[in-house]
This record gives sequence, structure tokens and C-alpha cells, in this order.
Amino acid sequence: FNSNLPGVGGYTNATADLQFTAQFERTIIQGQEEYTFSFSDTVNKEMYFTEGAAITGIKTVDESGYDAESGTFKFTIRINSDSDVTNVKVVDTLTNLILDQTQSVIVTDSKNEGAVVTIPSGNLTMSDGGFELTITSMTANSEYLVTYYAKLPEGYVSDYNGAVEGLRNSAILSADGIEND
Repeated sequence: FNSNLPGVGGYTNATADLQFTAQFERTIIQGQEEYTFSFSDTVNKEMYFTEGAAITGIKTVDESGYDAESGTFKFTIRINSDSDVTNVKVVDTLTNLILDQTQSVIVTDSKNEGAVVTIPSGNLTMSDGGFELTITSMTANSEYLVTYYAKLPEGYVSDYNGAVEGLRNSAILSADGIEND
């Protein structure tokens, strides 16, 4: 910018570079658009923003907790996408739990009356220690629920006098160009 500053014996012309950092809410930026920022009546700057995609996930155990009859816990991973994303990968690793492979890992679309989401053959790998799942695509503002069951190893509760300790159960989410835990 150029500015006339009062100086000794008259006006002095000063020139400088201005750098600034701005933070914007994701919901304000809609797609790839040009925005004009006005710093004064004569200073305007055009900037282009590209909307970035984000996925978030929350993992919970069913409120009813442990089902003594089946010996399982019901887990749900709630995945939200704020834009169109592809190849949403869920890697769920169980510690001191065993994935109940007699029951399916089910994906439902909570915003479409709980409709079951079809998972193509080869997009789900299950083992005692967890699973890897790839959801082919999610649209903007969608929410999918991944539901599965896990059980404690044989004798685990009696080894700890009825207490359930050392359970670590985490899931990592990623999609093309995105990573979140």
C-alpha cells in the first residue's frame, strides 16, 4: 500500500507489504468461488477458495451395554460427511475384544430411513481383531451408521474379578484425500 504520512518538513511517501492470516467457517465457503475483500474504497483483493471435504466419526457402545445372553457389546460408528467423498475407509481395531463374525457389520443411511447401504464384495474384511470397510461414496451432508458386535475373550471377566479393564477400541476414518481419527 502507499500512504502519505505526515513527516518532518512535509509528507513522506511510505510503501510496505501487508500479510495477514484469515480464518473462515467451512459453511460459508460454497464450492470453488471468487470472493472480493475490500480493505478500503480503492483497495480490493479477489481470492479463490476451494471447498475442502471433511468426514467425522463418533464411536459409541449401545446404551444397553453388555448382552449377557449373546456375550456381546453392540458398537456403532456414526460417520458424517460435509461434502461428496469417495472411498470412505473405516479401520476398526479391537483390543481385548473379539469381533463377533457370526453377525454382519451393517452400514445404514440414517438420513434415508435407515436404509441398508450395499457394500460391494471385497470392501469388507473381518478378523477377530477388527475389520476394514470401504464405503464407495457418501454424498454431502450424509450420515451413515456402521453397526457391529464384539465380545470379550473367554474367561476375560473372571480373570479381572468381574471388572472389564483394558478395553481399547478405536476406529480410523479416511477417504480419498482425507484422514481423520
